Amino acid sequence: MKKILVVFGCLTCLPILVNAQNMGELNGDWTVASGTLAGANVPSSSTGSMTLKINGNTFDAKSGSLSSGGIVALAQEGSYQLNFIINRGADSGKTVRALYSLSGGVLTISFSQDDTFPVNQVSTAENKYCVLKYRKESTVAANDDMIVGEGNSGNAAAGLAR
Repeated sequence: MKKILVVFGCLTCLPILVNAQNMGELNGDWTVASGTLAGANVPSSSTGSMTLKINGNTFDAKSGSLSSGGIVALAQEGSYQLNFIINRGADSGKTVRALYSLSGGVLTISFSQDDTFPVNQVSTAENKYCVLKYRKESTVAANDDMIVGEGNSGNAAAGLAR
């Protein structure tokens, strides 16, 4: 679990989706506004230091003092599946599969804990998805109260320690 939070700071149905045909819609500096890991809300003390920068087909991610980066690409044209190929920093050499949606200025990314793509954006104890909701850094402070974590209420600290 910790790996996903290191890399990326690591909905019952999908909202209206914006297809980022060339990744351009995803470009920018993103800050995690809320998150759920294995069905439990990630504490704001953890999400506050998580950032993701996407520039073309590259990404840089930070979570506190830990950072990593590499290549990000659509799994196939027209899909909402992303491959994060980590080639520097924490978990170098690993590929993380993800599913994203972009709606109302909120970028939601579900990260898988295994080598399969997430099938939805609901984090449960069974699927162990890490679902993070991002806002562009310039809009996080203004909209902080509007973001609510998905999943069960509870302490995600146990999941973060794995």
